[in-house]
Amino acid sequence: MSDAAPSVSTATADATRYLVHATTTSPGGTTHTITTNSVWQEQGSDEELSAKQLVDVALSSCIAATVRIAADARNTALDEVSVDVSHVTADDGSTEFTVALHLTGDLSDKERAGLIRVAHHCPVSKMFGNSIEIGIVDADAATSG
Repeated sequence: MSDAAPSVSTATADATRYLVHATTTSPGGTTHTITTNSVWQEQGSDEELSAKQLVDVALSSCIAATVRIAADARNTALDEVSVDVSHVTADDGSTEFTVALHLTGDLSDKERAGLIRVAHHCPVSKMFGNSIEIGIVDADAATSG
């Protein structure tokens, strides 16, 4: 495991059915808040992003930023990168992500191939590519007994 401080996000579901208010603080100390909605099993509505859509957004924005940074560092004539992400979850619970990378600009075949290779190195993609462990504990149990 890394010695880096863990990223902490907090989500709260109150009496407003199926709306979840999530807050996270960036390493620089800026707090960001977003409201999500559950459309699981036809509950909630699609007025807000679902948690699964946020995962797609995290992956697509991470890939786009990674490619943009690499293109700039290489002085590549990339005008724009756009990333479409979708996912399908099978009955066994496994999930497959599909990523469509759109590169616009005067790019050689070699530059295009290099940027596509770089896309695999975004931090979110790396996180998904490794074993992920989710440890869920009762945070109140230690203080309530």
